[in-house]
Amino acid sequence: MRKRLVTGTVAWALIGVATLGGAAAAHAGAPLVWFENGAKIINNKHALVTAYGRLDFQSEEQGAVECNNVINTSVVNESEKGVSYAKGAFEGWGSNACRAEDLEAVFKELGLPSTVYATAEEPLAKAVLEGEVCDGTAVAEGRTHLYECPSSAERQAQSFISPETVHRSPTSFPWKTQLVERTESDGEAVIADTIGIGTGNQSCYPKESVLIEGAYTELAAPESAVPAGCIKVDVIAPSIPDEIEFYGSVSPVVRNGAGNSVDPSRLEFNSAAGLLVCAECHIRDPETPVNGTLKLIGAESQGLMLAK
Repeated sequence: MRKRLVTGTVAWALIGVATLGGAAAAHAGAPLVWFENGAKIINNKHALVTAYGRLDFQSEEQGAVECNNVINTSVVNESEKGVSYAKGAFEGWGSNACRAEDLEAVFKELGLPSTVYATAEEPLAKAVLEGEVCDGTAVAEGRTHLYECPSSAERQAQSFISPETVHRSPTSFPWKTQLVERTESDGEAVIADTIGIGTGNQSCYPKESVLIEGAYTELAAPESAVPAGCIKVDVIAPSIPDEIEFYGSVSPVVRNGAGNSVDPSRLEFNSAAGLLVCAECHIRDPETPVNGTLKLIGAESQGLMLAK
């Protein structure tokens, strides 16, 4: 149940992670550039953008999770040696009105409220300590204090979390973004917005060698090995309570709108946009796809955002 609950939720969160974009026709190798209201955004000037919409994540194993999302992001045309690079960063988002129909029965059976949400805040930091307690036999006899179990034969080692060591962690923001060109499987040339770029171009999918049945196997590394700049989402089901983290990078296609709020530009997610990794599932390859659409609008003047 744990994996079923959290995996589905994280995926939609990722969806929210997208930044802005515009439709992409063939670009003939020219530098990609961000525009607002038809004018190129001045080099090295950051423009604030809001992405919004209802997103859904589909998984055969975990079912579907849908949420309303509002995403805060920024874009910038960085100039380097006279060439512009259309970049940006995902810097914050909020989700609400989430539905997880396949999980409703689980929550109902446990008598718990069906509350699930995702955040870029890292899991709670805590220290696991080692100590001695009375063993099972002594406890069964009603002896629970160490002075009631004076002999080492009546004690056992036990791990525990000290409440004094638990504290909130910083977020994994910013998640770096950059416009890229690619060709879809049907031959269409598109512009995509890569979300999640590791510092120094490090991979957002680190691996570790794990000894399994006498042989070493390359599996997804824990989230602590993921470099800054990559997507890292913590999915929480507080009523259980439970949480799990996903990481990676996605590249939704950007589609330009018609020039007004009735038809704004949008980001389109599907399995071709990339997959995320469950940080605690001990898997070999990414397996969590994202699906959905986000509409884009300038945060300061409600301008039309374009990528071309």
